[in-house]
Amino acid sequence: MDPADLNRNRPTLASSEDAISETQALRRKVVFWRRVAWLALGGAALFLMVVWTRGQARQRECFDALTRFAEVALASQLSAQHPEILEQQWQSFEQISSGIAPDHYDLIVKNWASRQTPGEDLPLAVCRDSHLLLFSSGRHVLRRTESGFRVDWLDEKEATPIAAEARKDNQLR
Repeated sequence: MDPADLNRNRPTLASSEDAISETQALRRKVVFWRRVAWLALGGAALFLMVVWTRGQARQRECFDALTRFAEVALASQLSAQHPEILEQQWQSFEQISSGIAPDHYDLIVKNWASRQTPGEDLPLAVCRDSHLLLFSSGRHVLRRTESGFRVDWLDEKEATPIAAEARKDNQLR
């Protein structure tokens, strides 16, 4: 074998520096995209936390407001009112400090005057619009039970028939 052939196959200093430079450039790209990925994940986590917190707060405010309106309805004997003015009486309730007004809820007027059978829970009011939570949506429903008024949270699938009944019952909207 000729010694000149051995020198041709030997890496030169310039090709070694190019390989080192390419390796460093590749390393910088990997570090950059890793940081971008962490930033995107952190931003997504922050966004999800904000959406979850706002949804929970709005759900709690709606529950508190409907509970308060039920107390006012009980104190003012709203069930004894004539069905034609029942909706007006409900709308005249003072707005709760959370900013939720009585018109946030649709009433099922026919159930306010109905007598319930033992063990039956009659829906009396339902949130007009559903509340969006992180991965679901739902509505609060005011029910009259044998022991008094109760506010329940129902997912959208369960609450849709009650909301449809309330809209049918209340054709002014």
